[in-house]
Amino acid sequence: MSHATYCRSLIICRSLVASAALALAPAAQAENVGAKHYFDIPAQALNQALLQFGKQSRQPLIYGTDVAEHWRSRAVQGDYTDAEALNLLLADSPLRAQTTGDGTVTIQPRPAELHNQTRPELMPAMTVVGKPVYAWNAPDNPDYNRPNATTATKTDTPVMETPISIQIVPKAVLADKQTMTLPDAVNGHVSGVLGRTGGGYLYDNFVIRGLAGSGFGDAYRNGLYNRQDIYDIANIEQIEILKGPAAMLYGRVEPGGLVNYVTKKPLDTAYYSLQQQFGSFDQYRTLLDATGPLDAGKTLLYRLNGSYTDQQSFRDFVGNQRFFVAPSLTWRPNARFETNVDLEYKHDQFNADYGIPAINGRPAPIPITRNLKDGFHRQTLESTSVAVDWTYHFNDDWKITQRYLFKDWSLSGPTLFNFAGLRADLRTLDRVASKGVQDVMTHSGNIDLNGKFEIFGSKHNLLVGFDGFHALTNAHSAQAPTAPIDIYAPVYGQVDFDALARENAFFYRREFFAGFVASGGIGAQTRQRRRLQPAGRTVISGAGLAVAVRQLQRIVQRQQRRQRRRREIRPATRQAIRIGD
Repeated sequence: MSHATYCRSLIICRSLVASAALALAPAAQAENVGAKHYFDIPAQALNQALLQFGKQSRQPLIYGTDVAEHWRSRAVQGDYTDAEALNLLLADSPLRAQTTGDGTVTIQPRPAELHNQTRPELMPAMTVVGKPVYAWNAPDNPDYNRPNATTATKTDTPVMETPISIQIVPKAVLADKQTMTLPDAVNGHVSGVLGRTGGGYLYDNFVIRGLAGSGFGDAYRNGLYNRQDIYDIANIEQIEILKGPAAMLYGRVEPGGLVNYVTKKPLDTAYYSLQQQFGSFDQYRTLLDATGPLDAGKTLLYRLNGSYTDQQSFRDFVGNQRFFVAPSLTWRPNARFETNVDLEYKHDQFNADYGIPAINGRPAPIPITRNLKDGFHRQTLESTSVAVDWTYHFNDDWKITQRYLFKDWSLSGPTLFNFAGLRADLRTLDRVASKGVQDVMTHSGNIDLNGKFEIFGSKHNLLVGFDGFHALTNAHSAQAPTAPIDIYAPVYGQVDFDALARENAFFYRREFFAGFVASGGIGAQTRQRRRLQPAGRTVISGAGLAVAVRQLQRIVQRQQRRQRRRREIRPATRQAIRIGD
């Protein structure tokens, strides 16, 4: 066995030994030698299968990766002892398992295949010190760096290979900043992006590169349009901000860019967290996060996120009380198929803050704490959403994914509007009382086919899909002018909302858009560096497909011409060398 290969083998094996040592004492390990437990190891390369066996059995293994490099394992699924499972994995290879005196298992060639090779030597014990490696979605991952993002291309693409500006706010940043809202998550952290709350306390909006959104909450949720909301941060894994035009991929979207938040998914490792936050102006917030498998085979996973918030404001009468819960399930019956079901319910009792009026272009000279509404009257906001997605992998390179998001958003209760403004005396503010219901029902979905392939030495990442969005808004309310208020000497309790008995304001709106999308990433592999280098990305929509096909044909033709020139040059070069000799 070569020195380099043996060192590489040792790193793998030591990591398995360390993980087993954390979970099992030698005595307990000896007691469980004959015990059966569930294994779920698909047929694959033998090295990978042995790694999975070490993780699932917690059995220390020592072997050289070169002896298993060219072999494949059988699938092992069911209840087996460690020895039975390992023998099944090695059944199609000329290898065998042998147990040493201290209980460690080594993988060696069978005697018939030894061919006078020397026996593997065990290196002496050593201490390895290194930095722990976390999965990108591990709850305790402290890393601020996220190498991959999906928002810019709708595929899992390294940020360094993405030909558009994309910035990620990971969960570690949200935790360290103690973020409570989506605008707070991006403010002060993402350049060129300003998050703000519109409608007093109704919608989270974003200004990207100086261009504002729709004003009604325009964030995306896992790649699907999820407007008309103020978003809770409790079940958000990370936030991805795309800067620049993205209509070719997402249809009707503001040219400044978009904000897409990725929600937390169930994990196959149990994790539980309870967090309490305290803040100024009687702010209290409790967060819950629990996840893990529901069956021994880890095919059915769950996650439960929730929060309760009670907060007031520096402004009189302004505050919010929120209850939020977000359960989710993941089902993975095999290695090729996965489906996720997410439910979100949010209930707010709030009094919106409309600020103070302006006089001669400046805020009115009144205390900043003053509220010009009529007391503690609160509105009710309820939001219920259901999201379903599934992915099927045809093979390692091709997959199909479908997503669907339904949301029912409603706003009800009494409120006051001061859009009539100040009278000529610059102290009397006219107000309008309103009591009614606004309901918004949205459907958003897409289906994408994604594949990776190679043509003439260039690697391609193709995405073909269809997106759609439908929204129905229905509002009805009773509105009427009501008692004005003196901004310098306010008197509260003058408005009788019960007198608004007859509805006189109605609003109805229906929105629909759909589009076809296709995109392709092209990479060239150089002989000198032997690594993929991005050569550009072509994104098309609808009728632009023919243009993209012609561009691809030109690229292929250029590759063919280069190869022909290489074939023509090489014989002459060899002949010149012979003459020179």
